[in-house]
Parts: sequence; structure tokens; C-alpha cells
Amino acid sequence: MAFLVDLPASCRIDIFVFYLLSWTVTIARLLSRYLCRRASMEGVAADDKNATRCNTPCCTRASVHSPRTQNADFRLTSTASVAEENDDDNGLFSPVPPRPECPICMLTLPLPGNGATCMSCCGHILCSSCMHENVRVVQENNTRRMARYPDNPCMLRTRCPLCRETIPRTTEEELIRLRQKMESKKAYAFFLIGEKYQFGLDGLKKNERKAFEHYLCAADLGHVYAKLKVALSYLVGNSDVVEMDVEEATDYLVAAAKEGCVEARFLLGAIEHSTKEDKSLAYKHWGISASFGCDRSMNSIKRGFDEGLVTEDEYQRVKRHHQKANDEMKSEERNKYFADKRDKEEQQ
Repeated sequence: MAFLVDLPASCRIDIFVFYLLSWTVTIARLLSRYLCRRASMEGVAADDKNATRCNTPCCTRASVHSPRTQNADFRLTSTASVAEENDDDNGLFSPVPPRPECPICMLTLPLPGNGATCMSCCGHILCSSCMHENVRVVQENNTRRMARYPDNPCMLRTRCPLCRETIPRTTEEELIRLRQKMESKKAYAFFLIGEKYQFGLDGLKKNERKAFEHYLCAADLGHVYAKLKVALSYLVGNSDVVEMDVEEATDYLVAAAKEGCVEARFLLGAIEHSTKEDKSLAYKHWGISASFGCDRSMNSIKRGFDEGLVTEDEYQRVKRHHQKANDEMKSEERNKYFADKRDKEEQQ
């Protein structure tokens, strides 16, 4: 921090105020989320109907996704008895964890590939609109600094809004950071490197074998989406990487589904539908997945309804929850971000 001595006093004050406000906002958000979660869990656990609850949006959303609500609303009716169900599913249909939230805007995160960013510094997943806003604010501050101090603007670097680590400027910096995190056995680092090998990103040559190895390490460390990637590898099969093994894929899908992976539920339903004569379990998986916003599962439920395999009450209930889950993933900021992104792509 010795370079601050050479800066004008007004510039040093601006830097101090900026960092002070950033930390204050971050601490306030985390504290608010903790208090809201605590109040929500106390309200769910209480037997008294008049139990005190927090009325903030995130607590209201948490109560909607509480285990009691999920058992009552998100599960399709099964022809098997409750005792047989508990013996067969091994906890697969126990209360499903709620969808993760963006720690900044506290709205439900979009499904993978639909506007979410995993931070290479701390592994937190942010919605792309919050990350874009973070970058935009820093760019505006730098523009004002250049206008105010043209000779020595002291440009700010974009930082993670949670851990306050600087965002890598180049792909080389990001790869170095991820490999350092891999040495510390961080599951998300193995997963992100695996994605880069799978698609040939950031200067890494496409290598499906290395991608699978990194996904496997991440899955062993508990990364839920790495378990999904490993399962997909076993389902598709590749003689150069791994042979097709539906049983092994099912084991990884079950592990991911228990942790709330919506896509794993859809694939479990597809496997049950294609291999079993009784289709009820497949539609049960699809019902849960669709209730958390999976469009492909909702389409499968609709086909089941058209074929007479799903009752109208079940179809309407799942459709209602599917729409509600999608609404929870929308906001004005996210809509504006996607609209701006489409405009830029059209201009290019």
C-alpha cells in the first residue's frame, strides 16, 4: 500500500471510502441473509401456527420451499405405499433441498447455462446480472477517476463482491488461480478446469479424458454438478475415456438428485421411462424436476398427460409450480441484462 503515499489526499480519501462502503454493504447483506434464514427455519420448526416469522422476500421464499411444503406440493402421487416408497428410494424422495440463491440479489439462481457465473476465487455462484452490475459500477468509477485525476487516475480493479479478491484480467491469471485452488482440494476448481478441457476454453486444448478426470475428482470432493457430468459421461460412453455404464451413471445421478440437482432428476426419469414397464417412478422424478423449473421435465409431464399416464390434477399442480419456479428466477435486472446481451450479439 506504499503507492498510496504518492497519491493526492482527495484520491486516498476516495479509495478509503470506496472500500469502507463495499465491506459495509457486503457485511450487511450476509447478516441480513443469516437472520432471515434463521427466522425462517424457526418458523418452519415451530408447531404453533402463530409462530413469529420474518416477512422478508427471502424468508417467504424459504418457507415455500420448506420440507413440509415440498412433501405436500412438489411430489407426484405414487401408486406404491409410503412404506414401500421409503424402502425403495433410499432417501431419494425425502425432502428435496431448495434451489440455491444468488448471494447478492437473493433470488433463485437460474438453471446451469442460463445466466449464472461461478467465481474462480471463492467458488460462489452469482447470477450473471449481479456480476455484470458489479463490473459496470467499477467501470463507471474508473471513468470518473480518469476525468478527475487525468495524470494519476489510480484505476480500480474489479473484485469479487463476496470475498473481495480481484477478478483475473487474463485467462492465464485465472488458470494459475484455479490450479492453486486445486492444490487446496477445492471441488469447484477441479470442475471449472474440467469444463475448460471439455470445451477447449481459455487456451486449453480440448481433451475429454482430462475433463473426465477433473470432473471425477470434483465429484469425489462433493461437487453436485460434477456428479452430473460424470453421470453423463457414463451414459454416453466413449471408448477413449470411459465405457457406457448405466448402473454407474444412475449411482451418480441419484447422489446429485439428493442434493437438489434438477437436471439429474430429469435424467433419472428418462432412465426409468426407458428401462421400466411401470412409468410411475419416471413421472415422479419429472414432476419434482419440473416443479423446480426444468422445462424438459415439464414437456415430459405434458406428454404423459396427453397419453393418459398423468392425471389432470397432477398435471395442473406441476404446471403451477413450474411457472412459480420460473417466476422466482426472473427480475427486472435479469431481464434487462439478457435484453442488453441479445442486443450486443445482434450488433456483432
